[in-house]
Amino acid sequence: VPSPALLYAPLPLLLWAAVRFGVAGVASALFAVALIATFGALETRGPFYGIPAADNVFNLQMFLFAIGLPLLILAVVMDERDRAVATIRAGEEALRASLDQVRDLAGRLIGAQEAERTRIARDIHDDYGQRLAAVAMGLSRVIQLAGDTAPAVGAEVRRAQEGIADVAGSLRKLSHELHPGVLRHVSLAQALHSL
Repeated sequence: VPSPALLYAPLPLLLWAAVRFGVAGVASALFAVALIATFGALETRGPFYGIPAADNVFNLQMFLFAIGLPLLILAVVMDERDRAVATIRAGEEALRASLDQVRDLAGRLIGAQEAERTRIARDIHDDYGQRLAAVAMGLSRVIQLAGDTAPAVGAEVRRAQEGIADVAGSLRKLSHELHPGVLRHVSLAQALHSL
């Protein structure tokens, strides 16, 4: 009487084939087990001999079905899991690439903004500041020319001169707020502390 433990002898091989090689591996291993079991039954060896041939064939088919179906399902699930992992990894790589691209674009945008702020600050300071200084000097000359002969004109010119000085101070402050010159000479932490 054959031992029922012989039925389970190919199970580790079949499990290994299912996990390692997927559907093709388990199908090939099942084919090999079916051939060995069939030849064993024909030569009266193994777990499928000693009963009538029709019952023997049916028992062999049931054995292969009972052992093969779960292993094929396991192999399909393992293949699907591998595909899902590969898809997730590809998505992660694409996400990393997109994140790197966004960081690069953000860095370039900030650089462009800083360059534009620097240009505007320089234009305000150098051009408009100098023009206002020239107007203030012209008004000083008007005050000198008016002298004591037109004190009312001198007073109005002084008020205009003070207004121009206020506007020049506001423009200087705006220029420094747009692009603080201190950033070129000290660290960001020191510049923030001084602010």
